[in-house]
Amino acid sequence: MPPKLIVFDLGGVLASLGRPAEQMGLDRSEREFWSVWLNSKTVAAFETGGIDEAGFYERFPAELGLSDSGHDFRRRLLRWRLELFPGVVEMLSRLGETHRVALLSNTNSIHWKMVNHDDHFRRLFDHVFLSFEIGSAKPHRDAFDHVLNAVPDAPGRIMFLDDTARNIEAAASLGIRSLYVTGIDGAKRALGLGE
Repeated sequence: MPPKLIVFDLGGVLASLGRPAEQMGLDRSEREFWSVWLNSKTVAAFETGGIDEAGFYERFPAELGLSDSGHDFRRRLLRWRLELFPGVVEMLSRLGETHRVALLSNTNSIHWKMVNHDDHFRRLFDHVFLSFEIGSAKPHRDAFDHVLNAVPDAPGRIMFLDDTARNIEAAASLGIRSLYVTGIDGAKRALGLGE
């Protein structure tokens, strides 16, 4: 049976995560930066709504080994740009003609504003589930339960596209049809969308 709802991840699937260490002028590799980011309790709290932007700017620099003030770190962080991949808006518009589409993303208010500055991006989706708004992040079951409780579709009629294996595994364990993809080209291939 074809899916009725297609759920996308944001970073790495619909938007480029950029090169944060380079863009922020950090004296560490991209791999080192991501290790700190993905294991940070401050980031986890920020991305699930536990702390606000000001709290994040004050707390996170020390985890990166920086002595930046909150104000200085804010300026540094805003040089790290998330940008939609070319063709994302067109792909989502096309899919919206035949399917319902949703977004389930571990993100924060800063990055969300970068891709949704005029609210146009949010309007491309039937449902938007952002970790900082729903209070839970993938791969935790609560994030997926939030989706399942909000939509009328059975898990087997939902297709979920993400670029993180543990998120795919968590969704699949709940009966959601889940595919590992990277970038818009990977998403198009998975969905059988030709040029």
